[in-house]
Amino acid sequence: EATFTATAKENAIFKGWKQKGSAEVSVTESVLKLTNVQEASEWTAVFKKKEFEVTASSNDLALGTVEPATLTVKAGGEATFTATAKENAIFKGWKKGSAEVSVTGSVLKLTNVQEASEWTAVFEKKAEEKYYTLNAVSNDLALGTVEPATLTVKAGGEATFTATAKENAIFKGWKKGSAEVSVTGSVLKLTNVQEASKWTAVF
Repeated sequence: EATFTATAKENAIFKGWKQKGSAEVSVTESVLKLTNVQEASEWTAVFKKKEFEVTASSNDLALGTVEPATLTVKAGGEATFTATAKENAIFKGWKKGSAEVSVTGSVLKLTNVQEASEWTAVFEKKAEEKYYTLNAVSNDLALGTVEPATLTVKAGGEATFTATAKENAIFKGWKKGSAEVSVTGSVLKLTNVQEASKWTAVF
């Protein structure tokens, strides 16, 4: 009798034993036991790298897509998925299973894959952009003018108005609504606009 034992490494599976001259595996057990041996023979233990299925999907197809959906990867191999947000959305990141987002780049590259895994590309709808109307007027057009009269500004944006006094007048300052004069320079520059407002140039 003769006994041989095949042992697969962690990254592989044992497929079986095949005898020299044969194309197919003839013994699938890892222990090859030959009895009543009457001739010389040569056997090969056939191993195959483990393969894992790695999948990727979008949390909302109306907001973004993922390519490809599934990859079969040999142990130690790599897998790459790409997330693409639609115009009305932003990409937040990749999360594995039910965990929190762990990868923020739109391209997910997995190296040395040793297990099957499921990844989700997380997209969010863009916040609707807000716009505000800003108005500027002169308290007396006979004394001075304002340019421009109206500006429409995106939230967080900037607006600039210029007051110009006539020869017979002096510019005193800008006031917001019914408040007192709060800006004395002739150029009114508003930054990080978060509301509509009306300003008056006082001459």
